[in-house]
Formats: sequence, C-alpha cells, structure tokens
Amino acid sequence: GLEGVASLWEIQAQKSVMTIKIPASEYSQYKPGFFPVAISPDNSKILFTYSLNPDARIATAYSIPDGKELYRISEYYAAFSPDSSMIAASVGDNVIRFYDSEMGEQIGEVNGKYPNKNGFQLLYFSEDGKSLIAVSTNGTISVWGIP
Repeated sequence: GLEGVASLWEIQAQKSVMTIKIPASEYSQYKPGFFPVAISPDNSKILFTYSLNPDARIATAYSIPDGKELYRISEYYAAFSPDSSMIAASVGDNVIRFYDSEMGEQIGEVNGKYPNKNGFQLLYFSEDGKSLIAVSTNGTISVWGIP
C-alpha cells in the first residue's frame, strides 16, 4: 500500500481478484498506505481506508470483484455487520458512525464516554449483530446495543 496500490487476493488459488490504485493526490505524504481493510461477510464489498493528511482519513467502498467505486465515508477503522447491511466506522474523538452499506448513507452515531482523540481502533459486531464492541487507543472497551 505504500505506493497507493491495494490488491485483494484469493489465497487458495494464489491469484489476484482485483487491484485498486489510489491517485497519489488523494493519499497523504505523511502516512502513505492503507489502514485496516474491511470486507463484507457476503464478500460483495471492500472498504479501503487511507490517509488524506495526518488528521483525516477516507474510506472508499468498492464492489468485489469488479472494483467499481461505490461511495466514500470518513473513518479510521470500520467493520461490517454480520448480515453485511451496515458499517460501523470509528471517526476519531470517540465517535462511531453507522452507515447503510448499500448506499453509504449515515444512519446513526454514538459517542464514547472517555476522552480519546484517536477514538476506537478496533470494532467488532457480535455474531447476532445486536452488539458492537469497540476497543479504544486508551485501553477502554465499550459495548453498545444495536437496535
């Protein structure tokens, strides 16, 4: 990812499924490369996150395997819900935004109690999709119910 290229590989067949090139003007000279990638459980979408500048990141959703850009959201780290219908995204300052994974539209937001500029680094949905677990850079673990 250091040169703005990301590839998705099929491990069993040892072949590239798709390759995406991020224009150099869009990723940061400060922190080039990609952050953790999220793949929808139904394997239809992939979110690549990269840095625009030291304080801003963008995630672009692409369809698999054609690599068509679907939408962009602001986020640091993301996770798809078990049914692939929703994305939870850490956006810094202890905020997690929820997006509809089909259109990329924001559908909700929650705020953590404990101040932490960098927000949450790890997000996990429970297997049934009714809870979201978030691990913060300051060591706080938060659990939210998903209506």
